Amino acid sequence: MANTYAPWTRTQNRTGRMMLEVEIALLAQLVFSVFSYGWRPALVTLFSVLSALFCEMVANAVRHQPPTVFDGTALVTGTMIGLLMSPITPYWVPVLASAFAIIVAKVPFGGVGRNPFNPAAAGVALVTQCFPTRVFTYPDAAAGTWLPLGALPENFITRLSPTAELAAGTGTSFQFSDVMWGEITGPIGAVAILVLIAAAVFLFLRNTASPYITLPYVTACAVMALLFPRGGDIHPLHSLVAELCSGYLLFAGVFMFTDPVTSPRNKPARIVYGAIAGILVMLLRHFGRFEEGACFAVLFMNAFAAPIDRACWRLMRRWHKGGKRYGNPE
Repeated sequence: MANTYAPWTRTQNRTGRMMLEVEIALLAQLVFSVFSYGWRPALVTLFSVLSALFCEMVANAVRHQPPTVFDGTALVTGTMIGLLMSPITPYWVPVLASAFAIIVAKVPFGGVGRNPFNPAAAGVALVTQCFPTRVFTYPDAAAGTWLPLGALPENFITRLSPTAELAAGTGTSFQFSDVMWGEITGPIGAVAILVLIAAAVFLFLRNTASPYITLPYVTACAVMALLFPRGGDIHPLHSLVAELCSGYLLFAGVFMFTDPVTSPRNKPARIVYGAIAGILVMLLRHFGRFEEGACFAVLFMNAFAAPIDRACWRLMRRWHKGGKRYGNPE
């Protein structure tokens, strides 16, 4: 194991298979968005992917390393960043985010499997911090019209996302059926809740993502939403649905916090990791500068993944004499 790299697999083929399965789950979100908005979301995602692949190839050439674009990691990073953009985000925004993800958050740490931080989260965090208006400006999902591929008209109608409405204390204007069928305002790949749930089940069954992270994460978010509802004078359950199904809270729980490279290895640590992540995401929604800060929560939790892993392993070792059930995370 000393010469292998995360996600701690026996062969590089397994890493490629995992990336392929994640990419399939991601593309399901994109297909849904294309049906809703036309080809613009596909172009936003395509530019993001091309930027990630190009930067990966350039980095390999500069470092005199064999090409790694075929392992699927850069493809998944670019797709993930594209799906977290607004359908009307300018094309250069995901290009910049993907370049930052590869050049700054991935390559300097040794490349594939050695990055301590999720590259996609780092890229989204950069453009969120620098260009929040371009990231969080959304079209009206209820309009039912396809978006232009080029510049938007001056009289183009935009709409607040449910997350922004909750933060403003004005309540939310969507119905439960809108949530289920993805007819709410939000990022390209994060509003089709039924598709997200199906993707999560698929990844869990394939052992590509860990339910020991996602389920505690969603539970913690739900508890926080019930204890500290937002949105003014609305029913707590309505606030709960709005919190869980708006923004990219669920997307982060399915695809980002479960990244095997940057998350804990043993099950107890994953449960703790997921629960703390959910609390942090909700705190950022309540007190953060932006309407959605899950990308910052991902990066913060990545920094503490190894300490949480070691602490939980040592605790479990005390409870189970000899530590036979838990391998050393170090």
